[in-house]
Amino acid sequence: AVLGVLAGSLASLFRLDESADAAKAASTGPGARPVHEEIAALRDELQTLEGKLGKLADRARTEAGEAR
Repeated sequence: AVLGVLAGSLASLFRLDESADAAKAASTGPGARPVHEEIAALRDELQTLEGKLGKLADRARTEAGEAR
């Protein structure tokens, strides 16, 4: 019983129940994109983030080398 109360409190705190309802409404509403388009957009975002992370890692290595 205590775990149920704790789980409910955490879900309320992080608004997990509302986000699930909002996600359902967004996915079934008018103008919802097909899944393959959303996956392609996520893939593009991931590639952009990987590029930025690579540049950041290169810069950190360069700065670490200069600090020696």
